[in-house]
Amino acid sequence: MRYSDIVKISLSHDELIEAIKHAKKEHFIDNLRNRSEFVAFDSKVRGYIGEIFLRDLFNKSSITILRTDYEEDGVETDIDIEVKNTKNHTFKIECKTSLVPDVYGSIAACINKCDIKIIRREKHFTRIPIDLHVQIYFDELRKIRDERLSKISKHVVDYSDEELIRLLGLESLDGYFVAWIDKDTLNSYLDGLEMYDRIWKFGFRQFWKCPLSLAKAPVDLAIFINSH
Repeated sequence: MRYSDIVKISLSHDELIEAIKHAKKEHFIDNLRNRSEFVAFDSKVRGYIGEIFLRDLFNKSSITILRTDYEEDGVETDIDIEVKNTKNHTFKIECKTSLVPDVYGSIAACINKCDIKIIRREKHFTRIPIDLHVQIYFDELRKIRDERLSKISKHVVDYSDEELIRLLGLESLDGYFVAWIDKDTLNSYLDGLEMYDRIWKFGFRQFWKCPLSLAKAPVDLAIFINSH
């Protein structure tokens, strides 16, 4: 995929409120790095923004949403969305949202340097329980945003939903659906690598390697689901 393939996320004010309310209900487990309360909350809100965007995309494409935000028995991975196409075939989807790493400075640079963020929870990549991995980027440098949010006083519960939208700057934060990859393409890529080349590390976690340059263009996601 190319930088010109990315798709801007556009949500209504009511959908931003929906993301805020959803994030308030969930207990956030910080499984990546140490974060302040508002940095962690912001990450959760951005995750729900990504899910709402995908929901809207699927609704426009005759793709039925079966479940959201659930865990299967014996599976550690949170499955963000499960959908069904017109052929009654189902797909489990994980939506990952990221800010731009300061070292790269732009989404365009990320496409050439970064990976879809697939946390390694399994001993072998063939056991990943996800059919489709989606990567969304928000166009702000991570360190700058984290530092600003870390300075917010009081707690999340002390602010109204409208105040939280303003504090997080959600209406001016540009998000983009950057890329996605299906299980078969990912498995084929990882199978061609040596064991030690399949993993990268950040913070507390290990990730399966999945270069954005290998991934597929956003416009093809609904087409892929409906054709399989």
